[in-house]
Amino acid sequence: MQRFVYVPKVEVFLRTDGDPANPNRVIDLTEDLIDGSVERKINQMSMATFTLQNKFGRYTGGAKGSGGPNAVRIRPMDRIIVRMSRVTDPFLVFSGYVDASPYYQLYPGPVTIQASCTLKLIQNTYFDPGLPYLTTYFNKFGWYYDFTTGALTTRNLTNGGFGYLDIAGGVGDVITHVLHDIGNWPLEAINVQALPDGFLDKISSAMFQQLTDLQK
Repeated sequence: MQRFVYVPKVEVFLRTDGDPANPNRVIDLTEDLIDGSVERKINQMSMATFTLQNKFGRYTGGAKGSGGPNAVRIRPMDRIIVRMSRVTDPFLVFSGYVDASPYYQLYPGPVTIQASCTLKLIQNTYFDPGLPYLTTYFNKFGWYYDFTTGALTTRNLTNGGFGYLDIAGGVGDVITHVLHDIGNWPLEAINVQALPDGFLDKISSAMFQQLTDLQK
């Protein structure tokens, strides 16, 4: 009797930024992965945790600090991505920065890596929309900060600035500038696409119809 075993594919890649001898080195951690999880969260940082086998002390320098020819020193803020697949080609499910990494072990054993998604850059950047500087900053996009409610909104909803992403002062335009000017994200790493024509009207109609049906 034949038995079918289904094994989803998981790939983990790390880019080490702190090694002056080999900057931007990309390392495939997939073969050493023995356990892990990715926790996707809404409106907050997503988290990832991985356990790697540490043969010959590859990730901890070994008993004599060598770690062999394939030694890897993982540092906080090294970049990490995770790709997964069930039946098709792997696709990106997580990208972020290392929070906790192994340092040294007397006898090599499994090691654990913890990481936060790219929102970590914004999470750890001081930001207060009520500051006079930021009030002026958002005003130039046509947005203002309401001190009574703590909401950031646009003065003129008739020009489509709130819902559309591809015009000056639109949501996407403001998000792009905030990520770049305040969060220090490179512009080439930000891709906010425009919504399809009529998208908001269709969503509004669908929500109105659902509310009407619930009230019947």
